[in-house]
Amino acid sequence: MGESHPVRPSEDQKRRARELDVHFSSDISGQALDLLIAARCRELDPPPVWLRQVAEQLGLGGRHSTRRELYHLIEAELMITGREVELLVWFLYGVSRHVGGAAWDGPDGSGISAGTMEKLARRLAREPWVMQSLGRYLPGTLYRFGGIYGSTDTLAFRVAARALEENSDDSVEKK
Repeated sequence: MGESHPVRPSEDQKRRARELDVHFSSDISGQALDLLIAARCRELDPPPVWLRQVAEQLGLGGRHSTRRELYHLIEAELMITGREVELLVWFLYGVSRHVGGAAWDGPDGSGISAGTMEKLARRLAREPWVMQSLGRYLPGTLYRFGGIYGSTDTLAFRVAARALEENSDDSVEKK
């Protein structure tokens, strides 16, 4: 049997490594350089614990996944698998965070119970026009808004913001 030789890194890999200030030897394999690049990206954009936990529960990502990658993976998974209520809960927490200008990062810091969010999500999921509007978002743009992230000028965003404004934990619990 012939020996297996490591695949040399591509010029794109080398360029990307240099952009990230990753130092590597001239005899490095493409696979090893990929690992160094992934580790550097994670170092520059580490995911918070709560985001890693959500990804883990969905069986997504890995130890080198960045914050940005996990947002994309989670949202794509929820969209592709048709998990409308879970997707809407995720979206509602993001809308709440944006509208409130809150500094909290994960849902646990929001002060809004999971039960309240699920009730609102179930109600919104029954509205086809909300789901149609939500379907116009791309993965990675459903939890963070403005700039390069999700639009705040959609029907789904406006309806979610209004539902959150109208429904405190007390009013939802009483319904």
